[in-house]
Amino acid sequence: MARVSSESSAGSSMASTIKAYSVPLILLAAAIFYQLYVIPKSFPPSHYDVLGIKRYSAIEEVEGAYEKLSAKW
Repeated sequence: MARVSSESSAGSSMASTIKAYSVPLILLAAAIFYQLYVIPKSFPPSHYDVLGIKRYSAIEEVEGAYEKLSAKW
């Protein structure tokens, strides 16, 4: 009979441990998802996309796009 009570206390101990660590683990998973997926999606992939030009544009096009962008600020 003593064995049954020790098994139930071990089971409740395991349940309380899972309960105690579930919220921090969920928050950790959410933070990792946010940093690896959400934040990178909010930035343009390259500086060419910021300027709105093709990757192999002429220097004059790059300068013009830069001047156009800097005039906004």
